[in-house]
Amino acid sequence: MLLSEDRLEDVKNTVPCRDGQLDLLNSILSETPEECPSSILVHGASATGKTWTLRAFLDAAPLNYSVVNCDQCSTTRIMLQRALRDIRRDSGLEIVSEEPGKETEEETGEGTGPRIETVAENFSAFYLAIKEYFDSHNYTDKPHILLLDRIDRLPDDPSDLYSSFARLPELTQLRNLVVIFTISTLEPRALVTTPIPHVQFPRYSREDSIRVMQSRPLHKLPQEYLGKVAPGNEVTPENIERAQQAFWNRYIALVIDALSSYTGTDIRLIKEAAKRIWPQFIRPLKEGQVQDASANFVTLYKKSQHLFSSEAAVLKNLVDSMESSSGASSELPVQSKYLLCAAYLASYNPPRYDIRFFSRAKEARAKRRDTQRRKKLKINPRSLAAPAFDLERMLAILHAIAPEDGFVSNIDVGVQIATLTTLKLIVRTSQFDPLDSRTRWKVNASWQFVKELATEIGLQLEDYLIE
Repeated sequence: MLLSEDRLEDVKNTVPCRDGQLDLLNSILSETPEECPSSILVHGASATGKTWTLRAFLDAAPLNYSVVNCDQCSTTRIMLQRALRDIRRDSGLEIVSEEPGKETEEETGEGTGPRIETVAENFSAFYLAIKEYFDSHNYTDKPHILLLDRIDRLPDDPSDLYSSFARLPELTQLRNLVVIFTISTLEPRALVTTPIPHVQFPRYSREDSIRVMQSRPLHKLPQEYLGKVAPGNEVTPENIERAQQAFWNRYIALVIDALSSYTGTDIRLIKEAAKRIWPQFIRPLKEGQVQDASANFVTLYKKSQHLFSSEAAVLKNLVDSMESSSGASSELPVQSKYLLCAAYLASYNPPRYDIRFFSRAKEARAKRRDTQRRKKLKINPRSLAAPAFDLERMLAILHAIAPEDGFVSNIDVGVQIATLTTLKLIVRTSQFDPLDSRTRWKVNASWQFVKELATEIGLQLEDYLIE
């Protein structure tokens, strides 16, 4: 047993919902090198508290340890070199300076005066350097923990490293180096049949995730919004902190319950959503719409309910909001707008009315008057699927509705059609050549979208529609 019961209980209070894993780590490790395994595999899904639990346990343990973030290393050589440097620094046997720029020389092997005499080009060089350092400083009486965090994200294949570290005591005389691998994938094949201990971190349950998030508040509500912090209006630091913790507990439980379909029990996603919603959630308090947050939490939730029922909680910076994407239609060229309006008219106007609406001949305009009463349609055609049309008919309507100065003479209409096709605003209904006369097309834009385009270019689209 590495930690005493009281010390272990303190770690369990710091890291909730991981009592079984902490007990297992405490039984595996010891202050005697002969009682410690050469390697330990810690595996589980991402955001299950592996690194957090290990760091809290090792901080409380009476052993020296080093941590290498393998996902920040581009090659195995750099990872081994950082491990070599960190072991020397964390052993406490000598003072290793941390001057800027030294790390690059050390890791690349370049420069005239690296701090470590041997560059860890491979695992053999790493072992020889560690063995020589431990022997020269007589650092063999206590284990030294090397935590290789997220080693499965190392760009190089770490299979050889697994086998080499696991068999280190069998092939060498090095006994006091204990390596802990943390991975978020399946157990590597190289370690399945080895006798090293495996510590699994399962996913958090709903109750566990709420407890973990409540133990580490990300925000504190300002005191002026708390109202009555205790019976009798006693304002003391303890009562204020208790009221802030109670408000955070209700808030984080609300976030987890409302967004469970998106976040699940992933602590990382829950943190991001809680941070994103918090400023908008307490805005009614800042604006004076809600008084006394402690007593009116339900009222505050009702005023902010839209935050939990929309995409506001899950939008990333790379995803445009509705406000920023509202002007996307204005980014189309003027010619493409006319072309899309012509495609809409070709889809929703019967071909027999083309002469009546689009012909510029004098006799055609004279026949536009229609005194016959048509039967009113029960269903608006715009609510139905768009009928297909011929490409030549769309081009004819385009030249009829576009002003003479609306098109530049060197504009390629085919390129504009290809652009609208790429944007899925017009689609083909047949597999013929796009420029073939037999190819049929149909518009794939809504009435509101096309109407906005027509308004931007000054076209009264309703004057050209039969219904």
